[in-house]
Amino acid sequence: MGQLHFVFDFYYYALLWNQLMGKKVLSASSDVLSPFIRTYAHCSKGRDGVTFLLINLSNKTHFLLTIHDRESKEDGAKHILKETSVSSHIKSAFSWVGTKASDVTFREEYHLTPKDGYLRSQTMLLNGNPLELTNGGEIPRLDPVRSNVHSPIHIDPLSIVFIVYPNFDAPACAVEHKKSLI
Repeated sequence: MGQLHFVFDFYYYALLWNQLMGKKVLSASSDVLSPFIRTYAHCSKGRDGVTFLLINLSNKTHFLLTIHDRESKEDGAKHILKETSVSSHIKSAFSWVGTKASDVTFREEYHLTPKDGYLRSQTMLLNGNPLELTNGGEIPRLDPVRSNVHSPIHIDPLSIVFIVYPNFDAPACAVEHKKSLI
């Protein structure tokens, strides 16, 4: 049953990857020296924006993440964060789509975690809700939660998190998005 459960959980991860992550890989870096946190960035699949994949391999450590473009002047926020936090900087030239940063109001979050933080749990949670097949045997809806684009991202232990910034622009993504429309 354990292997079947692992395959089932991996299925939701793979499904979200396929729905959200475009083929164009972007460069992202973190200023946290932790062997437990992994950060990846891609152009969003089939739409404007950038999607991040954040993986917390620790079974104890919570991370707090802020994401901003490399030209952001908000470096003061790094000094406020706790020791277990992470602040990622995107190495490519990114900017917020819109006339000013205040036009950007939300991001989409998909937090995959094992129930009760137990890696061998029979139940996988998406944003705190159990992922269970419907009565008809269908895959449940994988709906995100919306968060304020400027609020920190909380990453629980043993979690996989997809974060979609629909208004985050990368020049490399413009070409990717144009290809997906053809």
